[in-house]
Amino acid sequence: MPRLRFAALLSGLVLAVLLPSLGFGGFAAWQAVRDRQEAAAARLLDTAHSLSFALDREIDRHLGIVRGLAAAEALDGPYPDLARFGAQARRVAGAFGTTALLLEAATLRPVIDTAVAPGTPSPATGTAAFRPAAEAGQAVVADLAVGPDGSPMAAVGVPVEREGRIAFVIAVRMAPDTFRRLLVAQDLPAGFFAFLADGRGAVVARSDELHERRLGQPIPPENRRRSATAESGFHRAVASGGAEHVFGFHRLRAAPGWIVAVAQPAADFDAAWRVPALTLGAGALVALLLGCGLAALAARAVLGPLRRLEAHARALAAHGGPMPHQSAAAIPPARVAEVEALRLGFVALESAMAGREERLRLEAERVDLALAAGAIVGTWDWDLTTDRFIIDERFAFYFGLGTPSARSVLSLEQVIATVHPDDLPGLRAAIAEAIGRGGPYAHQYRVRGRDGVMRWIEANGRVDLAADGAPLRFPGVLLDIEARRSLEAERDRSAALLRAFVAAVPGVVYAKDRDGRMLVANEGVAVLIGKPLDAILGRTDAAFIDDPAQAAVVMANDQRIMDSGSAEQVEEVVSLPDGTPAIWLSTKAPFRNAMGKVVGLIGTSVDITARIQAVARLRESEARLRMASEAGAIGFFSCDLATGDTHWSEMMYRLYGLDPALPPPSMALGGPHLDLIHPEDQDGLRDRRLAAIANQDSGDFAFEFRIRRADDGETRWIASRGEFVRDAGGAVAAVRGAQQDVTARRADADRLQLMVHELNHRVKNTLATVQSIAAQSLRGADPAIRQGLEARILALAAAHDVLTRDGWTGASMEEVVAGVLAPHGGADGARFRVTGPPLRLVPRVAVALSMALHELATNALKYGALSVPGGQVEIRWSVDAGAAPVFRLHWAERGGPPVGPRVAPPARQGFGTRLIERSLAHDLGGTTRIDFEAEGVRCSVEAPLAGILAPLGAAPLLRVGR
Repeated sequence: MPRLRFAALLSGLVLAVLLPSLGFGGFAAWQAVRDRQEAAAARLLDTAHSLSFALDREIDRHLGIVRGLAAAEALDGPYPDLARFGAQARRVAGAFGTTALLLEAATLRPVIDTAVAPGTPSPATGTAAFRPAAEAGQAVVADLAVGPDGSPMAAVGVPVEREGRIAFVIAVRMAPDTFRRLLVAQDLPAGFFAFLADGRGAVVARSDELHERRLGQPIPPENRRRSATAESGFHRAVASGGAEHVFGFHRLRAAPGWIVAVAQPAADFDAAWRVPALTLGAGALVALLLGCGLAALAARAVLGPLRRLEAHARALAAHGGPMPHQSAAAIPPARVAEVEALRLGFVALESAMAGREERLRLEAERVDLALAAGAIVGTWDWDLTTDRFIIDERFAFYFGLGTPSARSVLSLEQVIATVHPDDLPGLRAAIAEAIGRGGPYAHQYRVRGRDGVMRWIEANGRVDLAADGAPLRFPGVLLDIEARRSLEAERDRSAALLRAFVAAVPGVVYAKDRDGRMLVANEGVAVLIGKPLDAILGRTDAAFIDDPAQAAVVMANDQRIMDSGSAEQVEEVVSLPDGTPAIWLSTKAPFRNAMGKVVGLIGTSVDITARIQAVARLRESEARLRMASEAGAIGFFSCDLATGDTHWSEMMYRLYGLDPALPPPSMALGGPHLDLIHPEDQDGLRDRRLAAIANQDSGDFAFEFRIRRADDGETRWIASRGEFVRDAGGAVAAVRGAQQDVTARRADADRLQLMVHELNHRVKNTLATVQSIAAQSLRGADPAIRQGLEARILALAAAHDVLTRDGWTGASMEEVVAGVLAPHGGADGARFRVTGPPLRLVPRVAVALSMALHELATNALKYGALSVPGGQVEIRWSVDAGAAPVFRLHWAERGGPPVGPRVAPPARQGFGTRLIERSLAHDLGGTTRIDFEAEGVRCSVEAPLAGILAPLGAAPLLRVGR
């Protein structure tokens, strides 16, 4: 007989479990105290770090203000506009609730101080702190110094650099109250405080009520020593008030040497771990006592029910079965789950033994109720050994048979005679298959009833087999499923309609369940993913999207929308099957059931990659246009002529000296824009615009006119180019274009024109002088020599006149030929035949051709075709196209003095021949040839076209003014 008591065993078990737990608990408590201390220190450090970010942002904000002022245009050039800058600095500093100070870089002497009235000397002190900005060009955060009102102020300063030289230092003051608000906003717990110290260790701001008393005072030496080198840290020290505190500090990024610290009383910091440690010790002792007591109670709770179950088991065994008036259910429930399970096992056993007949009775009742309710509409019992059916009345009605009393025993063929012909083959196959294998049978088919109506039924039965596998019996029931089939048909039609709708919707359409599995998807989803729908439906995005990161983002968006219950439109990146990144604009909404509960999500997605790229290209184009506008000082404009709405770029405001904050003046016909045009040019510009609008053949325009700038009244020349936009009816609806200040160009052109006119005048005077000297020198010489020299000088002067008319930019071939032939009756006379395409020659070639044609004309006048009344001269030039176009000129004389079969070339070459064959060939970079034919002299010239053509300059703009 075992001597160990259950209560003692349970007490020992409790102690065996509890004592190690208390040991581990003590160690965990010690570790928790350490973690609690580290967590408290970390909270102080995190708070100091957060405050350093906020203070850095505040200092950066002031640096942004001062850098904006340093970029002011008023400080540009050798003579800065200090009055204008002072006004601007007062506006900007006032808008940000601070004051600005402009220092001369060399002496750090205050030039402008917005804290005092204009003209009043600045009381600023501590300007030496900005010397690094003046000498090294660095941004400076100055420590506390006495401000204009006598209170301590900090400041930030940056150099003002122009053309590689630092001319000024601009500074903005920072009030300590600004920093104090940031410290107070941290909302530290009671007893905590935060302070900000500058590079000298002076208190800039405190979060508590001691801010005013400690402002500008040095922090305790121990605090300064502990925070002298580290970026951040945690230490114990005595605060300014004499009490010991723990400090977490962090250095400011924007202000070298400055620190922000958060302090907590040391007593509060230590109390955070002492109380939990004492509480844990007391709790361990209480747990030990409670464990022993609970062990004793547990023993009683287990042993009492076990003794009662033992007595009941003995009585059950003695009775040989369940007792009518005594059962395990009457025994009080046990408090221990395992003992109660044992009692319930006895109850279940007694119920199983006593309830078998009750279950059989209930089963019969349920069959009767089903028949009465119409769920079962007939029964049969088929004896397979004799092929005889026994049916009830309901079965006979549904199969169109007589009453069972008349024909209660039937064969299979008699029963299935009224089955729908289309369903009969399937029915025979299902019956044969069930008989062949045995077991359950179920099949649906149509049958014509006694009332002539064809109905859908479902036959459910069972085939019983003998021990050798031979079929014996086939009983079963009939179910009327007409209503169910109608519902199924409606369901199938709705499903087909849904599938057709989803397939017809363009783009990507889908529906998902609450877990993100794809329920419905159109072909667009398959194209997007690059997988068939069978591989997508029933799976989550993580299963069929190849990029896990993209799938995670999509699923996170879906989950957020389903959790929020609100529709959203999001941009999602899902790569195409070939790996090309694509951006999709997805519209998603929660899908709710009839009760309003979110059970999934529906959505549609559209590929907007091209649109995103187009927007990026547009922005890039706008940036390039903006840079081009800035580089070329070109302003852009547009105007709706119907409404007068006008849009200007920033450069347009600069050209006209207008404030960009104001709306641009309307550029419609007669609009306020004309008020900015010089009075002498207003009518001309209006007329030019009206003429351009009336010209249906061209929508472009180009004008030059003068304006008077709105800010200083200065007159400037403006070049305007653009186009008139016409509507479908041809009427001008809008105008758009660009304008540029061309005052300097106009001045240069006027000076150049003056110099050209002066040069032309002097060249003509020189030629006249040369002609006079030649006449005097050759007074006694042969008159023919004198006349030939004078004629050549006059030819040179004529070529010079042709070039002078176009400002020595070139001359047309027609003008050169006409100038040479003018003394001989002109190119339009009966003696000359001149043909050739329009060509514009460079000045060098124009002079050379003019002199050569003069020599040929003079020779023809003396000896050739022009020496007799009927003689003629043909001058023809052409261009042979090709990879290197060639210029060709032909001189041919006909009808000259009668001569022999061939005119012999002269024995000695004169000046004219040498001029043509040598100088002309050299100047044109080509070849010349003179032939003395029987009909008269012929001269041929060939040269590369590229060497003789003058470049085509831009067409000059129409000048409205003078």
